Amino acid sequence: MSIASRTDANASRKFLDDPDYILRAWAVILTLASIDWLWAWHAGFEISGLMPVVKGVAMFAAFGFLIDYSRRAPRVAEAAHYCALWIGFFVALEILSYAVATLRMPLWDSQFARADAALGFNWNAGFDWITALSPWLRSILEHAYHNTIIQVLLLTAFFAAIKRRDRNRELLWIGILSGLITITLSGLFPALGPYGKGGMPRWSAVLLTLRDGSLQKFALGSMTGVVSFPSFHTVIAVLVVYVNRPPLRSFVPVAILNALMLVAIPFAGHHYLVDMIAGVAVTTVSILIVRTARTRCARA
Repeated sequence: MSIASRTDANASRKFLDDPDYILRAWAVILTLASIDWLWAWHAGFEISGLMPVVKGVAMFAAFGFLIDYSRRAPRVAEAAHYCALWIGFFVALEILSYAVATLRMPLWDSQFARADAALGFNWNAGFDWITALSPWLRSILEHAYHNTIIQVLLLTAFFAAIKRRDRNRELLWIGILSGLITITLSGLFPALGPYGKGGMPRWSAVLLTLRDGSLQKFALGSMTGVVSFPSFHTVIAVLVVYVNRPPLRSFVPVAILNALMLVAIPFAGHHYLVDMIAGVAVTTVSILIVRTARTRCARA
């Protein structure tokens, strides 16, 4: 093989690899942020509290690139890069979830409820069972449900520390793809989610105000998830277990934590069972797409 051929082959293998994966990831996130800005402008949204987050993400990113350039602490640089990327992506994705709600597609609650009934899932009975648990058990389930972002950020640092940047790449790219699929489907198949005697959850009320146009000013720090179908918590639970697969010793504790999350999701998040099934499907498809893309690039 000639020198030129080897150079071309090496260049092709850089897809989703260092250093191009950082630049490609930022390109995706900045494109998503641009879509957010245009959609928010068109919908008449006013979002406050963005600048502190933008500055924080920029500082993390700049620190990562600076340490990367010095080549003195590659694991620290990797952790900084991924923290910046994940925070930026989560913020952009949350804003997009509000934007797609303005599509005002017909609600699918009746169809999802019938599908749950056909599967033998009784949300009210499950909710009563959860509320009958001892307070400490309920607290464990609630904490498992609300640890999504923290869990992802801790894993980025963990993978960097044990020199498994391949797992960090998987986590990021599968997360980006599955997140975009999730938000797209949530706009096409919106739902308020199941709820019982306690009344409509806050996020369902927010979704209604987005749909009727009465909510146009909101603070980033007070935003709440408005996605029912597919369940993004399920997406994250399945994804983090997958990227911690053996031989990593973290597999068992991560699997236990996310099994608790899966138990809590229908009730803490007011989700239908079909929301969770769709979340598993989205993650599985995303894993297959990313693995196929990396395999083809490695063979090129």
